[in-house]
Formats: sequence, structure tokens, C-alpha cells
Amino acid sequence: MRVAAYVHIRRSRLDVNPTGVGKHIAAMVPGLASTPGIDLSVLGAREDMDADGSLPKASTLQGLPLTTIRWSRRLTEASWALCRWPAAERWTGPVDWVYCPAEGYVATRRARLAVTVHCVNWFDPELPWYDHADTRRQRLSFAPRFRRYRQDTTLVLPVSNFLANRLTSLFGVPPERMRIVGNGVEDVYFSAGDIDERWRTIANERPYVIVVGALTRRKGAECILATARALLACQSNLQILIAGTGEPAFDAPACELSNIKMLGYVGVDSGLPGLLRNSVALFFPSRYETFGIPAVEAMAAGTPAVVSHYAALPEVVGDAGVVVDPNQVDAIADVLMNLERDAQLRTSLVQAGQVRAGQFRWSVCVQRVAAALREFS
Repeated sequence: MRVAAYVHIRRSRLDVNPTGVGKHIAAMVPGLASTPGIDLSVLGAREDMDADGSLPKASTLQGLPLTTIRWSRRLTEASWALCRWPAAERWTGPVDWVYCPAEGYVATRRARLAVTVHCVNWFDPELPWYDHADTRRQRLSFAPRFRRYRQDTTLVLPVSNFLANRLTSLFGVPPERMRIVGNGVEDVYFSAGDIDERWRTIANERPYVIVVGALTRRKGAECILATARALLACQSNLQILIAGTGEPAFDAPACELSNIKMLGYVGVDSGLPGLLRNSVALFFPSRYETFGIPAVEAMAAGTPAVVSHYAALPEVVGDAGVVVDPNQVDAIADVLMNLERDAQLRTSLVQAGQVRAGQFRWSVCVQRVAAALREFS
């Protein structure tokens, strides 16, 4: 099976604070390339390459066959979405599939098109930021390609059942043309070592819960700040450590709270698995996650995941996590303090979480996509 993977090459770099979509691209494309029976090449835009035309050295796609589109990426994608021209085979030659590991639309002549969809929040009128100016701009940008998914895409690969249902509701994508691919977690989380001494110093040996994803409206910043105040009111010794760089509007309120510490970006290489493992819990009250990789990383590392009841988070953690209402901050504070006190409860959640996380290894996700490509061939 000949597959051309159309990739925004810059998103395959794991040295620049990768998003969940970036992690997906970085794992899935090389994973498919190493799958028996799949002959995969990478299709990318000229402006994403190094000066000599090769893949950037930090890209996880190093070593894969590469075909370069000589046109501007923006011009090419606009032409594909609006005119269905030119066909990708102009550059790839005959292939069986064109695979987009992130939202995209590629015009083809005879090749089938498979697209992974990670998010539709710009189109979801139920979300509080639906009418914000930034959301309207994103919606305008993404609309042409999303409209193509109902008729022009052979296979749509949502990362969760929640997202599959939204694709059907919002765009009419037939369920029979979708297969859930999910997201994954690196093996290093399953063998997370002891906490790095630098984090022990920062935590001052006090117990803590960790927030991964920083203080942003979408990630539940208001709930995090309110929970910190509730913990202080209860005279709890728990701290909230926040890994990531958030929205400036929340910096000042966070700095006023003595039980919040801002760590900035923390990745795998800088100790995130150990930081998770030694926390009382992951606190992830996000308003909108179509998957929620931090929840799976926490479960794999051996810490309970306390997540909001919105979107796909309850689906991802299943019975292995604690699902809370972000509007009930006193109840959340009680949950976090109880996890600190009740070793037996925490142990049972850790054990269940590691079993649950085992379903979301990247290798399993690769197998799902490979099986779907074969099914629809």
C-alpha cells in the first residue's frame, strides 16, 4: 500500500513545546512508515524545509522519503479547498492513499484521502467563546476544508467518539466513514522515575497537584484559581503547580495566591513524567478537550486524573479517573484533599489508571490507522 502523508513539517518537531497535534504527527507518521505492507513518503511544503531542501534536523520524520511541493503552502491548501486542484499526484506520483495526520484537505485524482480530525471547537455553538473575534477568524479559515469531509474524504479519523458525534452533527460526516484513532502516550510515562530534585526544591517538599496546559480560558483557568482559593480557605497544605505558558490575563491573579507556582513549559526531557508521578493528582478542568493527552500521561505515570465533565475527558479516563464539575470548586477541593489523605483510594485509582492508559499507547493508535486504511482500500 503506497501512502503519501501530507504534513506541516514544523509540527513534527518535538523541541519546540509540541501540542497534542504535534505529538500525534510525530508519532503516527513514522509509526505508519514502519508498518509492514505500507510504503510511506512525506509530502511537505518548501518553506518548511531547511535551506538545502531537506527535513529539519529536529523533525521526527528524519529518514523518511520526502517529496516537496514547490508552491506556497497557503496557496496550495487554498486551491485544494476551494478548487480541488491540483491533484496531489502531481508531486507524489501514483499512490493509494493521501493521509493527513491533522486537519487538512488534499485534492487527489485517484488516491483515497484519509484525514485525522483533532478539534472542531471553532464551529461548536455550544461553547462560550463561539462569537469571539479570534474564533470567528479560525472558523472562516477552517470552514472550506471541513465542508469537504462529508463528500470528498474516503476516511475520517476522529480522536474520540465525542468528536465523531460532533462531526456528524455539525458537518454531516457519515458515521460509517469514520474510525476512531485516538491519541497516545510515550512509553517513558509508564516507567516514570523519581521526581527530579529541582522540582522537589520548587515544591518545598509540600504535596502538590499539577496542572498541565497552563492558565487559559479553554483549559479552565477560572476553575483552577477558584480551587486554589478554596484550598487556602480550608487551610490545606496542597499546592497547585502549573506547567505551561498561559494567557497573560491570568498571571496577576495567580501570583496573588500563595499556593500556586508557575513552572513554565515542562516537557518529557525536562522531567514531566516524574513530576506527574509524584503529584497527588493531575488537575485538568478543561472546558473543551476532544481527547486530553495530559490525562492519559498522568494515568500512565501513576497519578490519578481529576478531569472536568466536559467533552471527551470522561470518555478518555473512563472509570479510572475522577470526573468533576468545574463549577463546583468546593467539591473539587474536597476531592483533591481526599486524594492526599486516602492512600487506599489513591492506590486504587493509580492501578486502574495505568491499565486504562495502556489502551492509548502510540503503537496502538498506529495499528488502528493501518487497519482502517486496509479496511477502506
